[in-house]
Amino acid sequence: PLEWVAVYYRGSNDAWDGYGGAVVYTRSRALDPALEPELREAFSRVGLDWARFAKTNNACEAEPRRRLVPPGDLDTLADDVVALGEEAESELQQLEGQAARAASQELQQLEGRAARGLRGLEDRLVSFGPGFTVLESQLQDALTKEEKEVARAAREETRRAAEFLRRAERSWEGPGPGPLRAFRLPWQR
Repeated sequence: PLEWVAVYYRGSNDAWDGYGGAVVYTRSRALDPALEPELREAFSRVGLDWARFAKTNNACEAEPRRRLVPPGDLDTLADDVVALGEEAESELQQLEGQAARAASQELQQLEGRAARGLRGLEDRLVSFGPGFTVLESQLQDALTKEEKEVARAAREETRRAAEFLRRAERSWEGPGPGPLRAFRLPWQR
């Protein structure tokens, strides 16, 4: 059976860009130091530096509860208050650092999305000179309206030409003074 299995992972998602790490599974709770040379060599074969990874405590023990005990004297009480204050300040600094990193990442992502959106908008702008720039979609709407007007005018002209041709054909075929006299152009009426 295998003595160990190593899993290396890298990823990116909406909340965290560029996370990664590795897990080494063994049959014992703690990593046997005798396995480290073999792991170091296996990691280096895939381009990873074993020294850059950190060992974690795999004991999964609950944190000890803090107890407040009545001080024997005021000096001890002051020391306890100072120690608790320093611990709270350290935790607050860690939380502030995490919040700042998260806010920075979120801001970078928002700036990236805004830049991509602006580039997309700029790509759709069409300029006809100073003071006359429109979005391509607005231009397409305007062209569509103009095309409809041209098509309507062409249909009207076709209808008038067909009517003129019908009258001309009737004057050639029917009784009357002759085709040339009955044949009148639209502007001669």
